[in-house]
Amino acid sequence: MTIQSKQHPSSAGAPQRINETLREIIAQEIARLSNATSLITVVGVVYLPAKKEVRAAVSVYPEHKTPEALAFLRRHARGIARVAARAIRERNVRVVFPAPPAKAD
Repeated sequence: MTIQSKQHPSSAGAPQRINETLREIIAQEIARLSNATSLITVVGVVYLPAKKEVRAAVSVYPEHKTPEALAFLRRHARGIARVAARAIRERNVRVVFPAPPAKAD
């Protein structure tokens, strides 16, 4: 016996759409704030509504600028969060930029 989800068909892709929208908005805001000394690419976003938190994974080129870029993002996280919150119609959202995983040699 299978249990069917009671989720409405039109809302089935809602989390993916929200994550993609947030990824685009966060990327635009980073581009607006950045001084272009390094290329910061938002590679993925996960919105956790229960925590009211957005986790944005980024890649940085050149790689040796990653610590500086993460410091820049963390300094501007509050402003980026305001823009993200407006986009998804939330009052408060926290944006977190976790450090990228270390590469194996």
